[in-house]
Amino acid sequence: MKYKAIDYVVGIAIAVMLVTMFVGCYSLPTGSPASIPTTGVGRLAGAVTSSGFMVPLSILGVALGVTAMFMGVGKIGLPAVLGSLAALILTLVTQRYANLVAGLGAIVAAGGLVLGIVWKYRSVAGQALNVGQALKEVVKGVQNVKAFVTSKGVDKKDVNVMLSCEQSPETEKLVQEVKAELPSQSSGS
Repeated sequence: MKYKAIDYVVGIAIAVMLVTMFVGCYSLPTGSPASIPTTGVGRLAGAVTSSGFMVPLSILGVALGVTAMFMGVGKIGLPAVLGSLAALILTLVTQRYANLVAGLGAIVAAGGLVLGIVWKYRSVAGQALNVGQALKEVVKGVQNVKAFVTSKGVDKKDVNVMLSCEQSPETEKLVQEVKAELPSQSSGS
């Protein structure tokens, strides 16, 4: 019950990953690639104009970060340069190798999905094992209480009637199965 919000967040994240995995490649432009300029400046200009807003902003961030570092504000300049370079590299790699990045993303998403399912089933199995152990301990404890109460002079039938009033037939059947697994006691059940 307390993990319900986490389950919703994980479900939404998986849904977003699946949607982007199946729709992301369709949003890429199709057609023949443009001619590649031979000069370095022409290539940079081509990359800047064809990449939308991320590459120009990243280049501007690097320039501003270097300027801040030269002005003596290294605490702001260095993170700006590093962040802008990371954004620039990720943007250019994603543009250049879009199919590879999409394939790797699909593999990682599928692996995460499989690991998530395996982890969830492992936790459910762990809970089931814990519930079984707890039930055995409770039945054993009730048997000990029955033995103690009957040693004090209370009739065993009265104790059994009190316990059976609180149990459904399914619970009584389950208790009998657990009792059969427990080591027998000298006083019986």
